[in-house]
Parts: sequence; structure tokens; C-alpha cells
Amino acid sequence: MATAPIPPEAIISAPGTKTVETAEGVWIYAILPQKEPVSAGSFVLSIVGQAAGGSPEGRPTSLLFGALRDPHLKLRKPIPLKIEESEGLVSAIFEDIQEFGCGKNMSDALSDFSSTVAELYVRLSQENAPLGVDLLRVKTILSDYIEPRPR
Repeated sequence: MATAPIPPEAIISAPGTKTVETAEGVWIYAILPQKEPVSAGSFVLSIVGQAAGGSPEGRPTSLLFGALRDPHLKLRKPIPLKIEESEGLVSAIFEDIQEFGCGKNMSDALSDFSSTVAELYVRLSQENAPLGVDLLRVKTILSDYIEPRPR
């Protein structure tokens, strides 16, 4: 079993979306994997984002994304996302590369973002992919956050 230090901004909890209040009264929002097979009594580690504000519904305005669902890829570090709502859709935006996921709620937006960023990483990482200056910049940034999982 692999072990790693748990950062202070992490929580260990059962899967699902969770809101936690710290001793200082600061609300922290954790987005934990919901669609992964998890056995009864299992727990997952999630890096959480501290909300600087939030929506009236309690939705954070930003978070650290750590739930990449592609089994062939793994995250090197959490991806900072901005959360916005417009015209009934929630968007999860990675501003550094202007990529996003959207959906009718935050869970759908994060799931869409996970699929979008994984597909983008795979396509940009293909050996013969002709990349211009902008796409090379995106590939470099994504490579700071994502890497292939060893087989």
C-alpha cells in the first residue's frame, strides 16, 4: 500500500459532496468522487477548495479539482477551477488554458470537465500531433497537472 502525507487542506470522508465548517467558521467545500465504485465503509481523500465567496445556494466560487476519472491518467496536483453559473448552467473553468466543463449542477459540470480535460491531454500528447504555439502552451500547462498512469 502506498502512503503519502495528507496536506492540511485535505479531508477524508465517504464519497459525495460535502460542506465542512472549520473551527474558525470558514466554510470549505469538498467534491469527492460520486460515480466510482466504492465498497461499504470505504473512504476517499479529497483536496478541497476554500470558498472565497459562493452562490446563495452555497456553491463555491472556486475549488481544487482532484477527481480525474480517466483510468489511464493521474493528477500530479489538483487543478484550480473557477465555478460560475449562467442561464441555469454551472461551469467549471480552468482559466490557465480556458477549458471548461458545464452541466445542470456542479457535479455534472465537474464530470464534464474531467472528460474534457482528459481527452484534450490525450490528443495533445499524441506523437504526431501538429501543434501550434497556443496548443504547445496548453500541452505544457496540462503536463504540469496530468501524467499517464504507469501500466
